[in-house]
Amino acid sequence: MKTLSIHAKVIILIAIISLLSLGASAPRQADRIVFAVIGDYGLAGQPEADVANLVKSWNPDFIVTVGDNNYPNGAAYSIDQNIGQYYHNYIFKYKGKYGGGSDTRRFFPALGNHDWHESSANAHTNYFNLPGNERFYEFTYGSLHFFILDSVKDEPEGNSPTSPQAKWLQKALTASTSQFNIVVTHYAPYSSGEHGSVSFMQWQYKEWGADVVLAGHDHIYERLIVDGLPYFVNGAGGDSLYGFRPALPETQFRYNQNYGAMRVEASGASLKFQFFTRDNILMDEYTLGEILPATPTEFPAPTATITPTDFFTSTPTTVPPTDFPTPTATIAPTEFIAPTATIAPTLFVPPTETSSPARILPPVLFSPPDNATMSAHYKFNWERVYNATRYHIEIDNHADFSSPEWSSWRRDPEYPISSMNRKTTYYWHVRAKDMDGNWSEWSAVFKMSVP
Repeated sequence: MKTLSIHAKVIILIAIISLLSLGASAPRQADRIVFAVIGDYGLAGQPEADVANLVKSWNPDFIVTVGDNNYPNGAAYSIDQNIGQYYHNYIFKYKGKYGGGSDTRRFFPALGNHDWHESSANAHTNYFNLPGNERFYEFTYGSLHFFILDSVKDEPEGNSPTSPQAKWLQKALTASTSQFNIVVTHYAPYSSGEHGSVSFMQWQYKEWGADVVLAGHDHIYERLIVDGLPYFVNGAGGDSLYGFRPALPETQFRYNQNYGAMRVEASGASLKFQFFTRDNILMDEYTLGEILPATPTEFPAPTATITPTDFFTSTPTTVPPTDFPTPTATIAPTEFIAPTATIAPTLFVPPTETSSPARILPPVLFSPPDNATMSAHYKFNWERVYNATRYHIEIDNHADFSSPEWSSWRRDPEYPISSMNRKTTYYWHVRAKDMDGNWSEWSAVFKMSVP
């Protein structure tokens, strides 16, 4: 048997130590959970599609919603188009027309006010297969315990702090032994959005054992800390965005300039919340719990102990420098590729909200749809634009709007007209103005005919 030279033994020892070092620095993934939170999203269109693509790019273990899954009124005819079209592969026992579903429950929606149709949530409960009574329920996933509430007034078990539903939550939270207890509700207990705080949902979450409360209803993103308990408002999932009221004393960060979703990661003893815009820009981050450094006991122990006698003879030998090969090349600094782009700080909005607002977007026209024929009920509607204080609509029988028949400034995104000329083709468009006096570009031009 050929005996290894001292040089070869040294090289082997260095290689083994390097491999062990690499193994010890690798992060542990066994307890890692990633889930997404979306809210006020259920309106089929480009904003919802963009947010859905963002969420699916994270490959989350499951998705939680904070309500308003099915605009405008929770009807059965619209539910698959508004939800299944984008999230069918997460829905357990999915029976819609857009593809395959999930073999396990990976989509956990809360009911919102727009999900109750004619005082009934039947379309919602028939479409999903959820735990409990399917209106409010609980489930666990690893170290996480979720409590999904129904905060809508039509809930048979009530929505007040002393209702049967609230007593159920108190009992369930008290009995929970999970590391993190997460409460999900549609109406936001605290919010500085257009709807504002909903006082009847200001239950004793902290005293009962909750670690965080997730909500929607206001179409914004906001993070608040109330008596030490974090609250999130996350209603920017697809429907039109809202403006802000004055910030609350508890407001830590808020944002309403683009659609987006939350990515939440549980790892060890910590829970990290992030809000990303639909173009994958991180706007806010908050960590709950303790981030523990990896310890040697978290990694497999080596199967053998390496001692110097495994490689060296009892008689030490001095190895001259010439025994080691000299480097064949010197790596010059210029051999490293410089970054091709720098992420500018302006991509991130600091909590002080001192960054410049984005340019106001033009409205999206709703009705009458393009190329419509109408003989009565002349009412024009368009999407509400966040931060808009005024809209300007022009309606003309000339495509170049050279002499508008109607030119009106509106506070709300609608304009009714009592009568229009028969046998005439009209064109209409709208622009929006923000609180700083900036006008958006004109919207797309829609055409309509009066027979």
